[in-house]
Amino acid sequence: MADLKNINFENGYVYNYMSQYVLGIQADVASKYHFLVTQLYWKDYFEYAKETIEGFMVESFPIASGYLSERLAGRLIVGDKKIKIYINSHLTQEKQNVTFLHEFVHYLRHANTKNPKTQIFSEMIRDEGYSFDDTLREAEANFGAQLLALPSVTLYELIVNEKDFDQVKNLFELDDAFMYERIINFLVYENDVPRLKASDYVHGVKSNNLKTLKPYVKKWWNTHMNEKVVSDRYINLSISEINNPYWE
Repeated sequence: MADLKNINFENGYVYNYMSQYVLGIQADVASKYHFLVTQLYWKDYFEYAKETIEGFMVESFPIASGYLSERLAGRLIVGDKKIKIYINSHLTQEKQNVTFLHEFVHYLRHANTKNPKTQIFSEMIRDEGYSFDDTLREAEANFGAQLLALPSVTLYELIVNEKDFDQVKNLFELDDAFMYERIINFLVYENDVPRLKASDYVHGVKSNNLKTLKPYVKKWWNTHMNEKVVSDRYINLSISEINNPYWE
């Protein structure tokens, strides 16, 4: 295991770890609902959580103004037979969608369901006051939410098929800022594009479309969608739309 003291949250270690970690949940949700991984969006994980996690609930906390509305995006509370996610209803719907995914990743990755004590995970709108361990958990939850909201195989297909930025944003119910950050991280950590160049490229796609990114993802499929990197199950659940052997 890596020495956590040496982790730079700006490098690819946490992203690459989480990109492998979420493959299983992506495949499980696609298998359960007879979808392709490329068809998944945030609401499919919401339905999956409701159906498979005992005691799972999501509630809004209607804070229109004040200290918490400006600082707290969401909170996960894991207690005795109850798993509850609270989401700040003052956020836009797109940000609420991502906040759910963020807290869902906390549950999957960080919650100890065998611990009799109540556990609380809070996502702050501003990164203020986190301990080192909290910073690591928040980085994992942030990357995990990105990777669930737009799986890398989905993003690759959207780029090579030259989809429109706004159409993608609306289809997956995400906002501009989240889309920019997701695509930048995809280029940086999975396609070896320097961050400053990736940022310039991505901020140019809104007026063009995703086709302008095609030259930078040419090697992605051969590098990331082979059986040395992902399972045969995952590959099939990403490409086989008829009579998929891995559908439940």
